[in-house]
Amino acid sequence: MQNVAPSMLWSVLAIMAILLILTVFIISVIAANSKKIRKSEQKFKTLYERVFDALFLVDGNWRIVDVNDSACSMLGVAKDQIVMQHITDLIAESMRPQFHEDIARAFKGEPLYLGEFELVGDAEKAVHAEVGCTGLEIQDQYYLLASFRDITLRKQAEAELRKKNIALKGVLASVEEEKIKIKKQLAGAFEHNVLPSVEKLVNLDGTVNAAYFRLLKESLRDMSSLSVDMGDAMNKLSPREMEICKLTERGSSAKEIAEALSITVATVEKHKENIRKKLKISNKKINLATHLNNLTGKTID
Repeated sequence: MQNVAPSMLWSVLAIMAILLILTVFIISVIAANSKKIRKSEQKFKTLYERVFDALFLVDGNWRIVDVNDSACSMLGVAKDQIVMQHITDLIAESMRPQFHEDIARAFKGEPLYLGEFELVGDAEKAVHAEVGCTGLEIQDQYYLLASFRDITLRKQAEAELRKKNIALKGVLASVEEEKIKIKKQLAGAFEHNVLPSVEKLVNLDGTVNAAYFRLLKESLRDMSSLSVDMGDAMNKLSPREMEICKLTERGSSAKEIAEALSITVATVEKHKENIRKKLKISNKKINLATHLNNLTGKTID
């Protein structure tokens, strides 16, 4: 009996020593793992806070349980004013039905890009964000991590670009209208100014009519510098009235015009009277030659 007791004692002591060693080992492992967990949590927290996108941690009741600094900055409110809000309260009222539907899908466990939404934040500025969601399991509880990327400046730039595009389209449409108008004026000027002179350029005896030859040269030269005002005015005149205008511009008298066109002076005066009416200067003390040269940008030699 005396021989057995010491051996049993040593066995008990050995077992106790082993248990003590195991206990110390387990405690060391737990402490090391706890340190790693705390370190990982700290890294996650640091990353969470420093991410430029606004992050919202949302629980199963759709309540915001945490946000990072970027979220506070984007909305222009303090953290305690955001935490415990319903996530849909961040969205402009007109967009909430679509956002509610998208968030419901995100809570089913699939990462989603929800699209662009206008937010309710600082009343003095409109905030637009691209929203994405992903699920997280923390301590056996499911959370949603919603990422809001501020795209307000981009939306403002897009709006400004749309305005400029609309303005540019208006300018291009105006230019196109002006081109069509000028084409019509050139066609009218050719028909009224050039063709009559061409048709009467050669006399019956085969000689060149000097008066019409000069009119033809001047008509072609005038077409190269045809203004809108001049085109509008000249298109109102008949071919004969255009001939008289051209000769009047050069300072020809009624008698000289009559001789050049083989008509009477009275006919020339009648045409001049009609010309003044069509150019809306019949009741004004304006010299016809001066007015015509103002239209064409010429001066009388």
